[in-house]
This record gives sequence, structure tokens and C-alpha cells, in this order.
Amino acid sequence: TGEIAWSDEMFRIYGLSPESFRPSYESVATLSHPDDREKSRAQTRAAIESGEPMSFEQRVIRPDGTERVVLAQGKVLKETGGSTRLIGTVQDITERKKQETFREQFIANAAHELRTPMTTLVGFVEMLAKKRGVMPEEQMAVVMDAMSRSGDRLAVLINNLLDLTKLQQGELEFELVPVQVGEVLRAAKEAIPPPDGKHLEVSVEGDPVALADRHRLDQVLTNLITNAYRYGGERIRIEAADKNGSVVLSVTDNGTGVEAALIPNLFDPFTRGAESSEVGGSGLGLAIVKMLVDASGGEIWHETESPHGARFTVRLKRG
Repeated sequence: TGEIAWSDEMFRIYGLSPESFRPSYESVATLSHPDDREKSRAQTRAAIESGEPMSFEQRVIRPDGTERVVLAQGKVLKETGGSTRLIGTVQDITERKKQETFREQFIANAAHELRTPMTTLVGFVEMLAKKRGVMPEEQMAVVMDAMSRSGDRLAVLINNLLDLTKLQQGELEFELVPVQVGEVLRAAKEAIPPPDGKHLEVSVEGDPVALADRHRLDQVLTNLITNAYRYGGERIRIEAADKNGSVVLSVTDNGTGVEAALIPNLFDPFTRGAESSEVGGSGLGLAIVKMLVDASGGEIWHETESPHGARFTVRLKRG
């Protein structure tokens, strides 16, 4: 008959209501993405004609314009009198598809980032194997220095990848306790002093105490300060204060700021600007920072500093 009976969850997945929409073979087909519409019709027809189970993915467009990906599965029931009934399920797999795409891209990016220092290291090892006996001391020193830098970069990449994996899987341990934020900021300044040509200023208003894991908070600050050294201007400022029941800390620099094209995906792994190849970095720092802050029950965001520069602000619960 072409009539279709939907459960309440079916209406929810499609963003519709029983009062405003009557499902039928034709009306349901119009909900499919135009590029997937014929595929879903063909799969349904084939199942009815053959009696074989069906299973296919398709995109659907909700009335509000949002797009979801669903997995449709069903089987044909031949009833007494020769009538045919198709019974099945629709599962919203949008988030799963996003994660699959993210994982594939992540693996590709990780392989690319690891390949560069590895290729350099292997190349110099081969050179040493062939020419070590005739290589001048000056050239030997240059080669060893380059190998050391490539090895250091590999170590940073691998450690960051391990941290990111542990964070994604919820395996990184956190001990959330009251932490004197001023002490952490001043310790971070001493641990990573500014390079030549850079000036780091620390400003703490009052005595803010945040609920945080001290080691992880130090890791967050180290990443943000290091980024400011790499990509920022000559002046970097760290501030912390107790505001509206939360502890807010920020790292600001007066550099050229973040490229506009990078801002929407700034905290995604391997988001890197044009300068990254020149100043180093793994492209994982901000992704790790965000996950550490999220796991601490806080939030982080980026702002463009006026007249130019970048500000990264972290808000944590008061300890």
C-alpha cells in the first residue's frame, strides 16, 4: 500500500512530528539528500523484489536544514495472501561518521608529521655510514646537530600523540585539588624563561585558587607560553584573577595574531599556520591544552587582541 508506520524515535531522528508529517513511501523518499535519494529507493525496491535483507547509509535533510547520516536496515516479511511487509530500523550514525573521518585524517596527519623528521634522521645516518671516515669535523658537527634536532622533534611528536590518545580514551589521571594559581604562573615563568628579544610579564590579581590538577595546569601554561614565544610578538603577558565565581587566566602576546582561516579549527589536532614549518611545533599543543582544560571542568577560548596579537583565556572552577 505504500503506507509507513513510524516510532516516536523515527520522528525525532528526522526532526519531524506525527502532527505535521505523515510518512509514506514517497514522502519519506523526499527526506533523503538529493544525491542519495535514488540509491535508497533502489535498495528498498531490490529488497522487496528479492526478499533479501537490506542495509545502507544515507544522508537525510531535516526541516531546519541540518544534515544527518543514518543507517537503514530492514527485512521483508511475506504474509498470508501474498502481501509484503518491510520492517526495519533507522539509526542516527552522524557522530560515528564524524569520528571515523576525524580518525582517518588524524592518522594521515600524524604519519605526515612523523615522516619529516624520520626522513631527515635516516638520511643523515646513511651519510654517516658512508662518509664518516672522510667527513671533516665541522661537517660532522653540523650533521650531529641536525640529527639531534630531528630526534628531539620525533620525541616531542610521539609524547604528544601518546598524551592525546590517553586524553581521548580518558586514561590520563587527574587529581583535582585547590591550586594557588599565582604560584603556578610564577613557576612556569622561571621554568621557561623568554628567549632573546622576548619579554614575559606575570600579573596576578589577589590570590586566586582554582580547582585543578597542578601538573596538568602547568602543562597547559607551558604550551600556551611556548606558543606565544614561537608565534607571538616581543611582549607576552600572563594574567590571573578571580572573576564572577571562577578563576580566569590568560596568555596574551602582541604578535601578528592567529590567521583567520585557522580560527574555526584552532583547537583541532594538526591545525598549523604558514609559520609552523619555520618555527617548529607539533600542531598538537592546543588540542592537548583544550582536552586538559575540558577534563578539569573548565573552558578555553581564543580572542584577537587589539590592535594586533592573540589572547588565550582559560576559565576554571574556583577551588
